[in-house]
Amino acid sequence: MTDWLAKYQGWHRDVTTAITATDDVSIIAWGLFTCDPLPTIVEGRVALMEDYAHPVLPFMGQGPAMAIKDGVMLDRVFAGVTTVAGALGVFEAIRKPRTDFIQHQSTLGADRLEFEVAQTGLPPAETEDSLGIFHYNPATSPMKEIA
Repeated sequence: MTDWLAKYQGWHRDVTTAITATDDVSIIAWGLFTCDPLPTIVEGRVALMEDYAHPVLPFMGQGPAMAIKDGVMLDRVFAGVTTVAGALGVFEAIRKPRTDFIQHQSTLGADRLEFEVAQTGLPPAETEDSLGIFHYNPATSPMKEIA
């Protein structure tokens, strides 16, 4: 417990109180890992979606959101394209740039929260809102690739 208290020295007293009230075996540390975006998310008649296609860190709450958006966009694409290969090609062309952006911002979000906010005490300069992440709607976003 002493190790944990040393790691969180200077944090809000609620954090140190929680650490003190917890036995050592109940405190578990785990790592968060990132990976670069995949070069492609479609191969033949198979498309990767959700965390299989674009794993993100938990700092922006976008993992589940992107899974839903993948499904919405896939539905729209299949409604407008008659072949599986064509639909999956359009799906990748539309979703991959967006999910690559979110994946990259998720990684940067860790730095923004862990360092920028922790060191300055101020909100980060860039947020999900300022980056337009919350304003994207897959049900209404343009699909120029189909036209």
